[in-house]
Amino acid sequence: MILDEVLPHADGCTHEIALWPVGMVMVTCRDLEAVWSAADCPDEH
Repeated sequence: MILDEVLPHADGCTHEIALWPVGMVMVTCRDLEAVWSAADCPDEH
């Protein structure tokens, strides 16, 4: 697996799973809501 993420979607959220080298699975669901929120990430030098 090279990707596993839940993202906001107009119908609730999507769950994308990418499997290398065979392909990907994406599920869109309405019974779970995903939202973006701001994060305070200080610059690291």
